[in-house]
Amino acid sequence: MKTLFLVGLVCVVLGLLSFVVKIPHAEQEQFQSGGITLGVSRTEPRRFPVGVGATLIIGGFVLMVSGCRERQP
Repeated sequence: MKTLFLVGLVCVVLGLLSFVVKIPHAEQEQFQSGGITLGVSRTEPRRFPVGVGATLIIGGFVLMVSGCRERQP
């Protein structure tokens, strides 16, 4: 297997995982009035944008196809 094919395969796998795996995103909000400070922390799972996964998958397939082709002398 060529290196280019392996890099393409890794890109395809990462692209497919980006549709499934959620990444936690934390937000903190604070309110301050005088000497009192109130804070709220929220954590919600978010996914990667669809464009990122699609780009990884398409780019990975292009790399895999170009890695499989043999060069003609």
